[in-house]
Amino acid sequence: MTKTKILFFLILWSILTVSYGQKKEKQPKVEVRLNLDEGIYNAQDSLFFLITVTDISEKDKLTYEIGPEKMPPQTEGSLPSISGTYKVYGGKGFTPGFIRCKVTHLSQGQKTYHTVTAAIEPNRIMPKVERPADFHAFWQKKIKEISPEPLNTEFTPLLNYSNDSIGVFQVKYQISKKEGYFYGILSLPKKSEKLPALIRFPGAGVYPPRPEMQMAQHGVITLSIYIHNYPVTLEKDFYTNLEKSTLKEYQYFGIEDRDHFYYNRVIAGCIKAVDLMYSLPEFDKERLAVWGSSQGGALSIITASLEKRVKRLAAFCPGMCDFSGYLYGRPGAWPDFYNSTTNIGKAEKERVYKSVLPYYDVVNFAKDLKTSGFYSWGFNDQTTPPTAIYTAYNAIEAPKEVFIIPNGEHKIYPEQVKKMNEWFLEYFDLDPK
Repeated sequence: MTKTKILFFLILWSILTVSYGQKKEKQPKVEVRLNLDEGIYNAQDSLFFLITVTDISEKDKLTYEIGPEKMPPQTEGSLPSISGTYKVYGGKGFTPGFIRCKVTHLSQGQKTYHTVTAAIEPNRIMPKVERPADFHAFWQKKIKEISPEPLNTEFTPLLNYSNDSIGVFQVKYQISKKEGYFYGILSLPKKSEKLPALIRFPGAGVYPPRPEMQMAQHGVITLSIYIHNYPVTLEKDFYTNLEKSTLKEYQYFGIEDRDHFYYNRVIAGCIKAVDLMYSLPEFDKERLAVWGSSQGGALSIITASLEKRVKRLAAFCPGMCDFSGYLYGRPGAWPDFYNSTTNIGKAEKERVYKSVLPYYDVVNFAKDLKTSGFYSWGFNDQTTPPTAIYTAYNAIEAPKEVFIIPNGEHKIYPEQVKKMNEWFLEYFDLDPK
């Protein structure tokens, strides 16, 4: 072996030896939890937050704030930069609602946040919204207007999604001549027998949906709705531009007038989606379910309330529940128009909350539900506040099941989807395997 090669291997061996011998620097970890694992307290229970800190630097800073969710904190403090578990008193004697502890960890100029949320007698949370005297007349008039309008349905095969057992199509259907079209993705199992059907309503945003292939593989016709008046097959840049321009903050469009609020057309399109399903010869005309999350959860409850042909519904972290909460110093619905950056003054916002949004409040639809429902959300949701969600859930008198993820945030979890699909498949009388 040459001297050059020997020298090379000696240097390499030295580097590896030093690297192996060095201890990997441990990263600090902060965990905040409740003294009750299920996270649900009686009003007179003492509430404690347990904050566990490991491998923290003495240069780091830890602070916490405690108070009702989405409201100014009632308690603030700091913790020593020493590893350990700290028990912080959160109080007692709360009214029904949610109390959140937010821990801020400042390390090397970077902040990370850790939250946990306690539920205080959530089944006693009552809505603030009042149902208008002409609520039912308003929506029956809308349904009467759009019902005679033809669907004028168009199907475009999507070969990139289709396979030997499922045909996938872009579907375009008319709401009315005045209100234009909805689009969606239809997944149609290639079976000879009549099939059940499932409509998925979308969460907020402007990007198109994907096909619901998982349920279609079980023999369920699935329709993923797109609530905007555009095809679902365009390039990504098109939707990115919509998000920044034409449809930026669409959730506030027309909010000053109950007849021109953006969701007036959206709800009409959701109702017509039921007509679309009933127009399919493959559908058995009986087993129809709807589901969605956030905005889609709201639309699922609303559609099932207005359209009695819907036999089952599932809603994850539904939005649009108890808009009026913010008028009374507590969390209200997404979209949060009250704290939005629009140029509308406070007095006008209060008028909107009292004279427009009650016609779109999920609470007022939930009261009329006759459809069995599956509901799920998390206590750490900071987009659709659990306080607001419970106002709608508590108003439901129809059969209902709930699956709570105590530390769940505003997203869809695999375990939620698994439980929901099993629940739907049991109703559809289909094998979940």
